[in-house]
Amino acid sequence: MSTTRRLWKSISRKSNCSPRRVIRKALKLPLWPSRPTKPSLMGKKWRCQRKGLNWLERIQSNGCMVNSKEEKYLMKKNCFLLVGTLALLPVSLRAAEDWVRYNAVPNSSKVKVDGTSTLHDWSVGSTALGGYVEFDPAFDLAKPALGKINAHCDVRIFVRQLKSDKTDMDNVMYDSMKEKDHRRIDYRLSEMVLKEAPKSPDAPFLFDTKGELIVAGVTNKVQMPVTMVRVGADKLKFAGSTSVKMTSFGIAPPTKLGVFSTGDDVKLSFEWLTARKEQK
Repeated sequence: MSTTRRLWKSISRKSNCSPRRVIRKALKLPLWPSRPTKPSLMGKKWRCQRKGLNWLERIQSNGCMVNSKEEKYLMKKNCFLLVGTLALLPVSLRAAEDWVRYNAVPNSSKVKVDGTSTLHDWSVGSTALGGYVEFDPAFDLAKPALGKINAHCDVRIFVRQLKSDKTDMDNVMYDSMKEKDHRRIDYRLSEMVLKEAPKSPDAPFLFDTKGELIVAGVTNKVQMPVTMVRVGADKLKFAGSTSVKMTSFGIAPPTKLGVFSTGDDVKLSFEWLTARKEQK
């Protein structure tokens, strides 16, 4: 065996790798072949040159590892999308802040529930109507356009605030409406259409409305015409009425054996005064 071959074998035994690998390590040459290789797991962080030796090259952009022109393009595209989203966000927030809001004026409204019984007609009512209504700034009270109005409205009243002139009747009503479990009656507007504009500053706006009425934990859709009049410079007064059935809300019409029974149909009517919220 020649001296060269013995040297090669000695190097292999001591380093536990091939002599070619030892020489490449000593000369700090790349361990991969000189021709371009297929992508591997290392390709997530490194890219091989297309020409000459397969020297490793690291490409860095904004602190992120980029492997190709396609990835650079995607990174730029995502950055543009992010910047665009951040730019539009304040605009949408400002638009929400520009809505014109009117809050309920405490103890200045009234709601009434009228029904029938075998003894006599009955009614309960309250002056405590809470909630708010707000309009898109595009809705001009001075020159309103007929058609659908972009508006939000939420009205609420506590069941215990409904009272008649008889305490016993009130207690029967509270039990029938499951007041212990559902303390509030809520109404949420879903659609508002202006049918007739006022012909004078004191004349009413006439709307057709659709919404959801929540009583005793049951939600039903209701439709009703609603009028709106301006009161002074910064107040709006709404009025409307509709008829519903107690059984549609899971309420059994109150009865007292041998004394009276009530009808299923009731009429709801209201007058609701709101005042414009001061802009900060």
